[in-house]
Amino acid sequence: MPFLRCFLCLACHFTFLGFVAWYWTVWGTMAVGTFVAIEYGGVDALALIAKTDAYTGLDLAKKIDPMLGTAAVALAINEFMEPIRLVFVVATTKPVVKMFKRS
Repeated sequence: MPFLRCFLCLACHFTFLGFVAWYWTVWGTMAVGTFVAIEYGGVDALALIAKTDAYTGLDLAKKIDPMLGTAAVALAINEFMEPIRLVFVVATTKPVVKMFKRS
């Protein structure tokens, strides 16, 4: 419950809209960063999807466009980073909102 209390306090003092804007800014930055890292880091997204196909019994690797496959893998990795991102956003919302708040 301390986390919920902290979140409610955050929403009351620094506006919910500020939190949401900061959260989606961080989410989008991490998503684009993950996509770029996969694209230029030499990771074969279709090979990762093919390994997943072996476990699930599906055949997505042959049916998916390589760019769409890279985007899907980047989105999946981005969602796995959610616990880290949420803690970061909650911890940094106060200074970020204060920085952009009008005097």
